[in-house]
Amino acid sequence: MQAGLYIVHVPYPVSPQVNTAILANQIQAGFVVPGTAMPLAQSGRVKALAVTSIAKSPVLPELPTVAEAGFPGFESSAWIGMVAPAKTPKPIIERLSHELVAIIHSAEVREKMQRIYFQAIGTSPEGLAGLMRSERDRWAKVIKQTGASAD
Repeated sequence: MQAGLYIVHVPYPVSPQVNTAILANQIQAGFVVPGTAMPLAQSGRVKALAVTSIAKSPVLPELPTVAEAGFPGFESSAWIGMVAPAKTPKPIIERLSHELVAIIHSAEVREKMQRIYFQAIGTSPEGLAGLMRSERDRWAKVIKQTGASAD
């Protein structure tokens, strides 16, 4: 949208299928998780162009962000959050959050995440709720502007 390009979206259920399609010259580019693409990039079979996060990746510092590569303001990051039923008592939510953040920040988990080129962050329930709201609002604007729909 920012570049004024028309790009055909080809949905693939998992990143390895996108990589296979790129290697077979069935598609010219794709957005994939780094854990599946970086071994191919390191072997010279594909070229890693940029990371989609707003800030440079500490686990892939050699790659520019998409914004740095010429599309200011671009951001599209994958994230995972844990949710619980709405009526879960606050002390249980706080305990789960505390334990999960401790696990995420443990040396073992951080090392494993870095091996697959992910950055473990961990946040509070309020932080996750804020992220979910901002993502909803941001993507609602994109959907409205582009007319995107689920096929």
